Amino acid sequence: MNTSFLVVGSFILVYTVDLNNPDLFLGSFFLAVVLLLVTVIAGVAWDTATTSAARVSGHADWNASA
Repeated sequence: MNTSFLVVGSFILVYTVDLNNPDLFLGSFFLAVVLLLVTVIAGVAWDTATTSAARVSGHADWNASA
């Protein structure tokens, strides 16, 4: 999603609207990097919570086959 916005959105803004603003691309890139980090951290937190809940409920082997 973020890549689509950066590449396609930049192309559209530069060539159709004639908005050639490198700061817009740079700001969007930094936002995409921050959102990626937030997504990774949220995924790790969710996995940790799910694994902990499985151990507490007695289903510790729910992922043993993987």
